[in-house]
Amino acid sequence: MRCRRRVAAPSFQVTWQSVWNSRKYPQYFRVFAKTRNHDNEFSKFEVASQVASEVRSMPRGRHLSAAEQSTMLAMHHSGRTQKEIAQVTGRGKSVIRTFLANPEVYGSTKRQGRPRKLSPQLEQHILDIGREKRMNAREIIQDLGLHGVQVRQVQRLLQQDKRRQDDDLHHRRDNANHESRPDIARASMLLSMSDVDDDAHDGSNLHEVTDTLCMLDDI
Repeated sequence: MRCRRRVAAPSFQVTWQSVWNSRKYPQYFRVFAKTRNHDNEFSKFEVASQVASEVRSMPRGRHLSAAEQSTMLAMHHSGRTQKEIAQVTGRGKSVIRTFLANPEVYGSTKRQGRPRKLSPQLEQHILDIGREKRMNAREIIQDLGLHGVQVRQVQRLLQQDKRRQDDDLHHRRDNANHESRPDIARASMLLSMSDVDDDAHDGSNLHEVTDTLCMLDDI
C-alpha cells in the first residue's frame, strides 16, 4: 500500500505596523501579512484592511458637555486617575488628558493661519494704483506709507492680478475666434433658416440666407 505524504498547509501570520509621520497622519497605518511557505521562508507583502479604511473615515468625537467637564475636574482634584475617570464618564483617556491639560482653552477655536495685514479694501486700492500709475511694489508701499508690509507680499498681489487679467484676455480672444469661424457662422445661419416660417414670410428671407451661405462658402 502506497502511503500518501501529507503536506502541511502554509501558516499565515499578520503583523501590524503603525506609520507615524511627525504627528501629521496618525490615522494612517499599514497592514502587512507575513506568510511562510513549505521551506520555512517568509515572504512579506502589504494587504488591504477594512480596519484601515474605517479608521481613515472615523468621524470627529463628540464635544465634552458641561456636566462631563465638571465631573472630570472634580475627580481629578480628588486624586482619581485618568483610567478611573474614563470608566465613570465613558470617554477616552486621550480626551480626558487633553481636557485636564488646559481646561480653560478646551473647545476654543484656533486661529487658522496668520492674520491678514492687508484688508480687502487696501488690496483693491493697491491694485488700482498699480494699474493707473504703473508703479512697482516698492513704490506703492512708499506712496501709501504701508508699515510692516513686505515688498514680496505686494508683488504677489500684483502678479495674481496680472495673471487674472491675462486669463480673461485669452478667454475673450477664444470666444471671438470661435464666433468668427465660417463653419460656426454657417451653422448659425442654418439654424436661422430652420426658424423661418413659410406661411408668415415670403421667399425673400430665404434668398437672403442662401446668398449669405454662398458668401461663406467662398471664404
